[in-house]
Amino acid sequence: MLKPQGYATGGFGKWGIGGRGTSGVPENHGFDEFFGYYDQVHAHTFYPKYLIRNSEEVPLQGNDSTSFYEGKTHAQTEIFKESLGFIEKHYQRPFFCYLPWTPPHGLWGIDEDDPSWQLFKDKPWKAGQRTKRDARVYAAFMHMVDRQLGEIISLLKELKIDDNTLIFLCGDNGGQAYFKTPDRPHGFFGPNFNRKTGKRFRAGKGSLYEGGLKVPFLARWPNKIKAGDVTDHLCYFPDIMPTLAELAGAECPETDGVSFVPTLKAQAPQKTHDILYWEYLGQTAVRMKNWKAYQAKKGKWKLFDLSKDLEENNDLSKSQPDILNQLIAIAKSSHQPIHPGKIFNRELIDKDRKQAPHGKKQKKQ
Repeated sequence: MLKPQGYATGGFGKWGIGGRGTSGVPENHGFDEFFGYYDQVHAHTFYPKYLIRNSEEVPLQGNDSTSFYEGKTHAQTEIFKESLGFIEKHYQRPFFCYLPWTPPHGLWGIDEDDPSWQLFKDKPWKAGQRTKRDARVYAAFMHMVDRQLGEIISLLKELKIDDNTLIFLCGDNGGQAYFKTPDRPHGFFGPNFNRKTGKRFRAGKGSLYEGGLKVPFLARWPNKIKAGDVTDHLCYFPDIMPTLAELAGAECPETDGVSFVPTLKAQAPQKTHDILYWEYLGQTAVRMKNWKAYQAKKGKWKLFDLSKDLEENNDLSKSQPDILNQLIAIAKSSHQPIHPGKIFNRELIDKDRKQAPHGKKQKKQ
């Protein structure tokens, strides 16, 4: 969509929607260059033997993959370098730089001398010997992302394109209650818990309750977006494509998304969604204004009024059957069958998956 407008297109991180040897590889879907992991399971270690550039293996020195937590070359370091390099190479023309970075996803291996780990390694959050998965490592990974994003912003300023570059920063799923303790029942960092109100989004990653759907989303555009502005406009990921199309003057393919350029520019009117629809792992959810219906694995439908019940504790399916039936009908009409891609080389898929321990246990499909 952006390439006819003269954009260079690059992606650096985890693709996950078409491994090597399939019809879904990113270079077949608009990217001039993609560097990182093509396979979701490959991305579970930060010390793989290799990463991928346009379907070709790029060896990582000193990683023998016998330890998935340790090695000589940290994958995120290499992915970050490539991210900077792409911007430096293309800053004199329009560019789209997609950064699906993985920290803190997967097995939390981090270099001992990493500056972010140095900030947190002596925190008393896990007494005694360092474990592979603890709150200190998680915090270090979050700081790493923050630090590297700061370096990208510094580069934009150095190249004098900061004022003309729009950055979106967001999570890709709801939070998880990592590191629960008796005094922190919502997890050490409480990603779905509001300490001011005492309310918590229900569930988390992998769920279609609000705890699995709500994500942080920030936009930065100097002199265009006022710093610190907050909006209650309800948007979701399919809105990104029409938003970018409008900004770039590109023709957007048919999509369920709604451009939120008016919200970015603080201009009215802003079109809103009549409905939102999701299906995932046997779950179905549909939202109409503040009404939300939820079904888990063909079980009984539940109905919630999010304006009064943000935590989704009060099922109104029996008291509001007409509204529930309306939402169920919307869900049925919104469903579309899956159109699977094609596999050309199963050996490449299996090879990449075996670079992480999860892949070694998986059976061929």
